[in-house]
Amino acid sequence: MPEENNSLIRPYMPELDLLRGLAIIMVVLFHAFYWTADQMSLYKFHGLAKLAVSIISGGWLGVQLFFILSGFLITGILLDSKQRPDFYRRFYWRRMLRIIPPYLALLVVLYVLGIAQWPFLLTCLFFVSNISALFGVVLQYAPLWSLAVEEQFYLIWPQAVRRFSSKILAILAVFIIILIPVMRWVAFASDSTQDLYHYTWFVADGLAYGALIAMYLRTKQASRNRVFRVGICLLAIGILILAVGLPFGILHRTNLIGAIFQILPWNIFFSGLVMLTMVIGTGKWRKIVLIRPLRYFGYISYGLYLINLLVFYEFDNIVRYFTPSLNNMLHQSVLGLLVRFLVAGGIAVLIASLSRKYFEEFFLKFKNINASH
Repeated sequence: MPEENNSLIRPYMPELDLLRGLAIIMVVLFHAFYWTADQMSLYKFHGLAKLAVSIISGGWLGVQLFFILSGFLITGILLDSKQRPDFYRRFYWRRMLRIIPPYLALLVVLYVLGIAQWPFLLTCLFFVSNISALFGVVLQYAPLWSLAVEEQFYLIWPQAVRRFSSKILAILAVFIIILIPVMRWVAFASDSTQDLYHYTWFVADGLAYGALIAMYLRTKQASRNRVFRVGICLLAIGILILAVGLPFGILHRTNLIGAIFQILPWNIFFSGLVMLTMVIGTGKWRKIVLIRPLRYFGYISYGLYLINLLVFYEFDNIVRYFTPSLNNMLHQSVLGLLVRFLVAGGIAVLIASLSRKYFEEFFLKFKNINASH
């Protein structure tokens, strides 16, 4: 790797679409083969099928990769526009156009289909669905919890970026990374049944890792060679922590070690992955991280994240209504799950593609309009 800084930071970083694609594929696989599958049938699988389900059951970690990417990209946007007089207007205008139209459309669909009622929809409108339990409201559509976490991040983090120097901001991010596991520790010790992975104050460390990457890559020390080495070290540290933690139950939240540290190695590993991907994406081996199908999944990832679980639910409901025996077959065999995944997953991809091209892009055209006018 050459020592010169070869502009890792660019207005558009196509290699990150690949990581978005990987993240959304992890989530969709998790929803298809684990979250919405017949759990009792899964326990009967053996051999490679059982191994595959075990691996796919970790697909929820795609959300952690999304958090790190979001922390990185949003912090970068904020740092690069920090001196603009329209700092807040520009940021919130662009975020609104990207997030709100598909989000509101989904809420309407959830209401029409009877999946979500008004109490839950109100928590969604105020972006507090991840803490709906505190208001006595059931989380009726699971994917929306992470959207609430991100929207709360969008509300708070711009204030910090605008007011603090880069040094203070980095200290704040490190403080969050240290504090969040401590809070999970305290919460689990006081109530082991508490949900430690929906509340913002238990998962914000992923966003903080991403923010630190954004700050580091904007320093003079972030040469390509150094970023490459740091990325490799983070990958190795993440794997090492995971290996050391395995005998102590780090894979499961039902014990203290898992509750505190389950996502720690993955946050570190994904941080290294982001840095390595950016180095590779600006070098002679860039084709490795510019795989078109994966980048396309990254392109439609937001819409696909919003609707994929809904499609699996409704597909099951329709099949169950007309042919209950077929529904059982689709859930109780490897071939059945694959067929279900290809059909329902294909429908979800089609809807997300149409949404991105004909719905989301309509609003994204207005992103460059000066919000102050």
